[in-house]
Amino acid sequence: MQGLTVCLVLILLFGGIIGETAEPIRKVYVTGTTVNIRSGPGLNFDVIQVVKADTALEVVGEETDWYQVKLDAGQIGWIAKSTVTLDPPESAKIRRLEETVQQQQQKIEALTRDLTLASEQKQDFQQKMNEMQTTITELQLRREEIRQQERRLWILISIGILLLGWGLGFLAGYFVKRKEDRRFQEMKAAAAYKATSAYNKGVSKV
Repeated sequence: MQGLTVCLVLILLFGGIIGETAEPIRKVYVTGTTVNIRSGPGLNFDVIQVVKADTALEVVGEETDWYQVKLDAGQIGWIAKSTVTLDPPESAKIRRLEETVQQQQQKIEALTRDLTLASEQKQDFQQKMNEMQTTITELQLRREEIRQQERRLWILISIGILLLGWGLGFLAGYFVKRKEDRRFQEMKAAAAYKATSAYNKGVSKV
């Protein structure tokens, strides 16, 4: 993350300086302490403005020893070639570099804000992902708990069915045995009755 930031900063800084160094518009720079801007290419024309040393002027034309320049207010005037130079003065270079550095600093600050925002968004996304993962884990644990409860329930149901079967078998055997015992008692009573009757008949004959 820090390496990417440094690379972007260097690209913006050096790219901006190179872009600023290229001069698509032709300019001249005032060399005298104060120089007159005239309404025409000659000393006989009126002075319309006075400029100071190191002032940059955009050239829009030229005639013999004069440059036609564009002033700040958009007005057009003429300045003697002997009072200007095509090479930017050191102060102008320094000023332009300062402006370039300031612009690059603003770009770096904007880029830093964007990176900070992206980092915050990444952290927020990661937090949401962690929350989702926690929720998924809780759901998986809950599902496993439900499965265990279902297994325990089926075991209890199976035991209940076995106990019910055993109880029904026990009751069925009990009632069958009771019925057989009752038949046996009835048969025993009938046999005793027959024996008693036969004995009574024998006694009566004697």
